[in-house]
Amino acid sequence: MHKIRLFHKLKICILFVLAALFVLSDGAYAKTSEWARFGYIAHGCGAIDGCAYTNSLDALDASIKSGVKVVEMDFRITDDQCLVCSHDPVKGLTKDEFLSQKIEGKYTPMTAETALRHLMEAGDVYLVVDAKKANIAKIYKEIDRLCVECGGSDYRKMIIPQFYQESDLDKLKKIYNYSDYIFTTYKLPEMSVEEYEVIAMFCKKNNVGTITIPKRRVSKELIDMLKSY
Repeated sequence: MHKIRLFHKLKICILFVLAALFVLSDGAYAKTSEWARFGYIAHGCGAIDGCAYTNSLDALDASIKSGVKVVEMDFRITDDQCLVCSHDPVKGLTKDEFLSQKIEGKYTPMTAETALRHLMEAGDVYLVVDAKKANIAKIYKEIDRLCVECGGSDYRKMIIPQFYQESDLDKLKKIYNYSDYIFTTYKLPEMSVEEYEVIAMFCKKNNVGTITIPKRRVSKELIDMLKSY
């Protein structure tokens, strides 16, 4: 199963995510990062039979059965405005067309509703959301609506949103007061340590417990700076 391993060292924890890593501080602004204690994130629902990023029902079920407590899923919106789980673009596809196409020829695709119902049934699995190529508020509003509609209002406490620029955070907080947030920086241009420090200060001020950084940008200087927060 494709998992992200969490390593503890001094004041920070580092999660290696292929080309990116998560940097978690145990300082005041990370006090809500309860999900990080589980040590692994199953990316794209976790790999199945060596296939990564399937975001499939098969992979989700396998991860839950194996005891994984944190899964990451990619969400996109079909042409007929259905929220589905997919790492790849779904432009040009309706919900029915998307669901009719097996992933890698054999795995079952999911709508967001199906995924949430399975997670709610499991009850104790956190969901890290990656909103792909869309209005971030639109995706989270739909996830919020589905949680309520499916009778899982309390499950929203188990959702860890990722956001990609500072202005996104206010949009998310207007939808729901999530327990933690991840500032994901892979969509931003190359940045200096000083520019990352601006992000670290923003996260500390706004109780954001996690920052992701593309692996190619990581340096001792950057890690040392983040430790100071």
